[in-house]
Amino acid sequence: MLRGFRKYRLVYGHLWSTYGQSWQLRIAFVLQIVTRICKLVVLPVAISLIIANLSKGDFDGAQKAVLLYVGFSLIMGIATPFVKYIGMLGENKSYRLITGNYFSRLVSADLDYFQSNLAGYLTTAIPKRNYFSVFPFSLIRCISAPMNCRSLLS
Repeated sequence: MLRGFRKYRLVYGHLWSTYGQSWQLRIAFVLQIVTRICKLVVLPVAISLIIANLSKGDFDGAQKAVLLYVGFSLIMGIATPFVKYIGMLGENKSYRLITGNYFSRLVSADLDYFQSNLAGYLTTAIPKRNYFSVFPFSLIRCISAPMNCRSLLS
């Protein structure tokens, strides 16, 4: 079980070191965690407080819990699009910087492969049309319409 966490740590460490270089992405990440805590902790606690206060007959406490729920819902409603916008700006910067490096590595790896391996040469040397896979379809076409067989025989 702990081996799986090591893999996650490697993957997310790589993502943090590449895409997470932008301050906008880091702020968006932290704000996303804060909004998740509000959604998964504060709002259920507020609902529980509303139910508990109503069951005791404490309407003032229930009103305060409703205000707590509405306040945090309002904060989340305003913060979520703002967080996504900040993250999108940071992602665009990161993608612009990383994409050029990625494609230059990809092209150089492909060129190295085709220059150093016989398989790379063979994949480029084989013609585009493979006659062995086309022949059965041509035979069926020739059987169904004998007038079209002239192209198969020539």
